[in-house]
Amino acid sequence: MAKPTPAQMKAAVEAFKKKFTGGFYHGSPSNKIKAFDASKGDKAFPTEGVTFVTRDPDFADGFLDMHRNQKGGWDYNKGSTVYPVNVNLGKHFVPGSPEGKAAISEFVKNLPANPDAAMSAAKRAQLLESGAWDVMEDPKFLDYLKSTGHDSFTVMEGGVPNVGIFKPQNIRGKFAKFNPEDAESPDFMKAKGGKVGALTGLAKNLHGQNPKVAKALEEYLKGNISQEERIRILNQNLPIRKWSELPPDYTDEQIRNALMANKQSKALAPVAAGSRVGNRLDIPAYTQHGVYVDTTHDAAGKPISYGRTGHLKDVEFSSKPNQAVRVGLGTKEQALTPMGAEIGSAKSPFALIKGTHQGTKDDEVRRMMEEMMRDPAYTQIGMDPRRHSQFYDKSTGLPVFSAEEKLQSGPLIIAPRRGLETTSWDDPRLELSDFPGKQYAAGGKVAKKALEFAKSVPFVHYSKAPNISTLDPNMYGTGIKGKEAARLKDAPDIKPRSYFYTQAGGRQPEQGLGPHKYQGVAEDIYPLHEDPAGFSQMAKVKAIDPYMMSQGVERIDEQVHLNELERLIKQAGYKGYANDDVGLLFDRTPVMKAD
Repeated sequence: MAKPTPAQMKAAVEAFKKKFTGGFYHGSPSNKIKAFDASKGDKAFPTEGVTFVTRDPDFADGFLDMHRNQKGGWDYNKGSTVYPVNVNLGKHFVPGSPEGKAAISEFVKNLPANPDAAMSAAKRAQLLESGAWDVMEDPKFLDYLKSTGHDSFTVMEGGVPNVGIFKPQNIRGKFAKFNPEDAESPDFMKAKGGKVGALTGLAKNLHGQNPKVAKALEEYLKGNISQEERIRILNQNLPIRKWSELPPDYTDEQIRNALMANKQSKALAPVAAGSRVGNRLDIPAYTQHGVYVDTTHDAAGKPISYGRTGHLKDVEFSSKPNQAVRVGLGTKEQALTPMGAEIGSAKSPFALIKGTHQGTKDDEVRRMMEEMMRDPAYTQIGMDPRRHSQFYDKSTGLPVFSAEEKLQSGPLIIAPRRGLETTSWDDPRLELSDFPGKQYAAGGKVAKKALEFAKSVPFVHYSKAPNISTLDPNMYGTGIKGKEAARLKDAPDIKPRSYFYTQAGGRQPEQGLGPHKYQGVAEDIYPLHEDPAGFSQMAKVKAIDPYMMSQGVERIDEQVHLNELERLIKQAGYKGYANDDVGLLFDRTPVMKAD
């Protein structure tokens, strides 16, 4: 065979390179990897035959080994490295796509009948379509994907979409030559100019800060940008993520083995119901072993038990704002900004949840949480000092200080919306004494503050009813349903509504509305056309398609965006919203017959 010309070789290299997608990361305890070995995986959850990569370097960072330093903090073990890689997805399996659902249906249909199975076929199909890692990584399902010619698959882990690669030769280093003659070689270190670029300095804390977020925080603290601009950059680079499934349910042995030796005697130790305790996540168990262990402290802050779940009532959420802002700047070792190099800090246990221990069994807590995740009367609570200084409601971005009840499994925290104490990020409790006049805020406003934007809007409403004195949102749909009916089908918390035309807009009513004209004044209405609180941008972050984002494409699900936008407005305390000519009401509103 004739040797290819330089031009032919160049074309072949470019064609081979186009098969690979960049922007992925792989976390490893070793910086000496030359080829990925799919038989070696995470120590806690090895999935043989698969190498996992992620778009999120912080997620990859969570799989690095760490050790306790002399100061009582945590340092990475020597060699722990996050590798930036390119992957050839080939025939890629996406669980929620039409093709994915069809493949899942075929797989489940061919499973042998087993009436004693712990999981029904329907439930397994549902979890597979959601991308849940514990069922996706079942060896039988992975074998099925291989048998149907798939090279890779998307899997959800802790709310993060990651990718599993079956063949190591489909992974290449960031600076690899992409020689097609080496297409079958698993050696990804054949890189121009030496080693593949490794992110050895990515993060020196448990979850590395995003450089753009750290820079924006410093610019805000120095007075160079507004809080609103900092929040915009924050939401763009470090969006709030909700859990779509419960964290894993670990065995006693997994929990015990994930703990440091000096903690193992308190693994799964009983805690007296009715006692006042504190809950927090055991960080080393996760960063070193990938296992979520919930720590229970006594009233003095001393650990008394390490277990699976936490169920408290009469709950208080506390933090230290000045310490949180130092974490937000990144660590001194990262030196992401001049201020970070001077006063930055690693994450440490300064945030705590206190409450009255209920003594509820783990299985019952998880059962309750699974139901609550589908119930709009409950919300997820988060705490991330890379974002801000206090626990917050993941649905609104508002700081949270107390709750009637809290259920927790690993990092997933759920609380009822009723009785949830949320406040403004201007709350004096969040004042940064080290930076007078500043608050480390995550965005969002609560009723007392956000309602400063509220307006009174004179309106008209058309109805088929000849004599009404009040608009009742529960009558929604008796006029024109339109496409909103489909959008609101699975959103019962925001579905009740009454539409109106603003008097100032002068818009003519649509055909099909009733002939009877009423008028009234809508109070506490949010001016959506101005959007002074930035609700639309917050909602967009929640509406990003996770799979497309994992492929580097930001795609907004417009129906989700509208639902989340309306939810934010309602939860902030507004009675409705309007633009220049139309609006809607969430609450009952008095009206009178118009001339």
